[in-house]
Amino acid sequence: KILEHYVDLYYLDVLSSVKEIKIALEAIKEFNKPVLIGLHFRKNGLLPSKENISDVNKVIKHFNCCGIIAACVSPEIVELVLPDFQKQNLPYGFKVNAFENIPEDFIIDPVSSPQPTSVLGIRKNFNPNIFKSFVSKTTKHGARLLGGCCEIKPEHIQSIKNIVL
Repeated sequence: KILEHYVDLYYLDVLSSVKEIKIALEAIKEFNKPVLIGLHFRKNGLLPSKENISDVNKVIKHFNCCGIIAACVSPEIVELVLPDFQKQNLPYGFKVNAFENIPEDFIIDPVSSPQPTSVLGIRKNFNPNIFKSFVSKTTKHGARLLGGCCEIKPEHIQSIKNIVL
């Protein structure tokens, strides 16, 4: 209970199903703080559970959610889900990764694959200028919660410091 006085909001990261979202939101509901939801989408624009943003919205509307983001996804997935994000009422955005390819059935196994990049690869061409261009483009479509995830480096984040929303 002491920590709640120092917390402005909770961020629930890389959630993959409506069931997981509901469990997480119920677990922190008593703290009565805003919650930012980070959703992980597959290449088809759906959560790994095969649910979509409409399914998510039916659950989160009953909680104190302050925003929704696509979490640890490729730039292509961000572009795919942006139209769905635009149809809902919360601020939205992303934490984009720079992995080369995430197979549909990929699950991180810390024993056999302690370095995900050895399996997923790193986009060599996703440099800070490309990242800045991507961020600028998405802000024109309403994205306001902007960030990087796996393999996005400080130079990438530095490149967007002067983007005006």
